[in-house]
Amino acid sequence: MTAPARDDKPTDRRAASLRDFMTIVTHPAFRIGFLDALTGKRADHEAIMDRIARETPPGKWMTRWDRGDTALAQYRYEEGRQIVLDEGVIASPGCWTDPLCPPPPVLAWIRGRLARIGFEARA
Repeated sequence: MTAPARDDKPTDRRAASLRDFMTIVTHPAFRIGFLDALTGKRADHEAIMDRIARETPPGKWMTRWDRGDTALAQYRYEEGRQIVLDEGVIASPGCWTDPLCPPPPVLAWIRGRLARIGFEARA
């Protein structure tokens, strides 16, 4: 008999609104993971907090994220990679210069996800 798989996600909430999705995709680690996948870099979330500090433009690391929550940052990094690799969201690598303003393909992906769960996202 095998033990049930342990859920080790650092969050237990599923995104169910535009606000939820925007909170996810505007996390600095999500952007870094997305851009890494776009440029073909191998997954590397071990030093994500250092990467956020180096790769996030000044003034864009908002206080709404806990700077000490490495587990959540690693998770957001992987989610950013997944929408490129698993969901097929593609954009030009230089498209996401402002971490708080996701590029149009990411916003379209959010609208599609919201539509599938029955939420109408207005432009």
